[in-house]
Amino acid sequence: MQWWLIVTAVVLPLFIQGPVQEKVSEWFKDHELGEDQAFAARVRTTSALGDGDHWVLPDRHPIGDLAFLGDTSLDIDERHERVEKLGGRPVVFHCGKPCTSISRHLVTLTGHRAAPVHIDSIEARVLTTRKAPMGTLALNPSQGGGPVDTVHIDLDAQDKQAHTVDQWKNPTEKVFTVEENRFAEEGEPLDFMVVAATRKPLVYEWELVLKVSSSGKEETVTVRDDNGEPFSTVGADPDWDYGAAYVFNYTRMRFEPARR
Repeated sequence: MQWWLIVTAVVLPLFIQGPVQEKVSEWFKDHELGEDQAFAARVRTTSALGDGDHWVLPDRHPIGDLAFLGDTSLDIDERHERVEKLGGRPVVFHCGKPCTSISRHLVTLTGHRAAPVHIDSIEARVLTTRKAPMGTLALNPSQGGGPVDTVHIDLDAQDKQAHTVDQWKNPTEKVFTVEENRFAEEGEPLDFMVVAATRKPLVYEWELVLKVSSSGKEETVTVRDDNGEPFSTVGADPDWDYGAAYVFNYTRMRFEPARR
């Protein structure tokens, strides 16, 4: 055997130890995990204490048509199924400065790379907009986990990047990924409560776009709901001119015409 073959056979294993061996191991691990996504995403549209149970419908309905929404003898899922059959869309209000319509989506990211995946940016990509239902507004106010990052996206703004929120959950001017460093570790969940807001009478269909980097490689990851459908945010406002507007009276346990 040539002497240089013997030297190569001895030196090469020594050379790939340490950082180089670690990089090689990460490369093989990444290929085992798959390169289609830097992490796995699980999404759940959710609500918070105090949200209430508010709906907008495309047609004008007499108050009796919606009495079932206040019927506590019915399961809440049954009530929601019935109002959805009437074309109803749920709406949530957040009244900071100013009041806005919002939707909440709990996004759980789990790292899918051997090396940590850094979240470089988070923003919304609007796919479609259309007019929000304006036939009937039904207001049913409310009577009363681990650490989660809350980010706020203004769908009406040209800049749809995720911003931080203050202690009252109102959006700030600070871009979340500029202020905070977040890494998705392999196999460890990282939760974001994504709050999307509009002050316009529109229905937004949108998806979440995350720019991430790992081991010097940049990627773009698109997140939709667990069924692969875009997120939906419906604009509503009690001051808008609906065909009919009702509010639930907990004293009389019935819907009554909302005061204009």
